[in-house]
Amino acid sequence: MKLSYRMGLYLLGGGALITWFNPTQGFLVFVLVIAVIIGSAYLDAYLRQARRAGLDPKIVSLREWRSQHGRRAATPAGGRERRALRTVYTTALHADVEALLHMLRAEGMNPMMVSGPPDREQGDTLYQVRLPSQEVEPAKPLIRLFQMKYAKTPF
Repeated sequence: MKLSYRMGLYLLGGGALITWFNPTQGFLVFVLVIAVIIGSAYLDAYLRQARRAGLDPKIVSLREWRSQHGRRAATPAGGRERRALRTVYTTALHADVEALLHMLRAEGMNPMMVSGPPDREQGDTLYQVRLPSQEVEPAKPLIRLFQMKYAKTPF
């Protein structure tokens, strides 16, 4: 609720209480009004805190989550972890690259296709398959199998 509405409710509630008490005119009326307003403000703040405390306990701050969960090990230099991608296959045929990408992804790897500038001699665009350096060794047998399976016979 907006602050202006709450202040209006405080004043109306305080006025209603004062007319119900019907005190003598003078300084006592101002003291009662101020006491009712301050008491209502403290009560409102207390009730608002109680509502916030009852919110979803699953929501945590990012700082708290980071302190509870382990972080990835940093590089030996102490900087950010760098994931270098290494080229494992290069060809001018887009279909071959797509087939290799599907084969590697089916094995749970994370390959990336990069298209390079055209070859100067043939004028074809070169396509490269790149893998993170951790996945290069497990991918070598799959790449050899792919090359044997899709080998083109010379004319």
